Amino acid sequence: MKLKNTPLLFIFVLVLQACTSMPIAEEATQISPAVTTTAVLCDDMSYDPYTTDITIPDGTVMSPGQEFVKTWEIKNTGSCVWSDQYKLYYVFGEKMSGVPQPLPNMIEAGQEIEVSVSFKAPDKAGEYVSAWQMANAKGIPLGKFLYVKILVK
Repeated sequence: MKLKNTPLLFIFVLVLQACTSMPIAEEATQISPAVTTTAVLCDDMSYDPYTTDITIPDGTVMSPGQEFVKTWEIKNTGSCVWSDQYKLYYVFGEKMSGVPQPLPNMIEAGQEIEVSVSFKAPDKAGEYVSAWQMANAKGIPLGKFLYVKILVK
C-alpha cells in the first residue's frame, strides 16, 4: 500500500479500520488548521520613527552644560489605560542628568501623547546618546526604546 503524500487523517482512518474492522468512508475530510489570532498586549507602546522627535532632532549641537528638554510623541498600542504611575526609565548610554517628566494624565488605549525628559549636556565635547523606555506601574518595560542623540561642541 502506497502511503507517501497521504493525509494523516486518512492514514489514521486506515489504522483505525484495521484495528476495529470498521468500514472506511469513501472520502475522508481533511481537517484545516486552526485560525490564529494576534493577542494585543495590555501594556505596549509604539511610535512613528518619522514623526516621533518633537524636539531636539538627532545630531543637534549643544554647548557644554546646556540644559534642554527632549520630547517624543508615542502611542499607547496596548489594551490597558496608562496611569500616572507609568513613566520613562533610563536604559543605557549617557544619562546626561536626565529626569523624566510625569505623564500628563490617564492615557487611553490608542491615544497618542508627548513624553519628555529634561537633560543637561555633558561638559566634555563629543557625541552622546541616551536611551529611555516606558515602563508600567510595576516597573516592567514596554515598547521600543526612545533615543536622544546630541553633539557637544
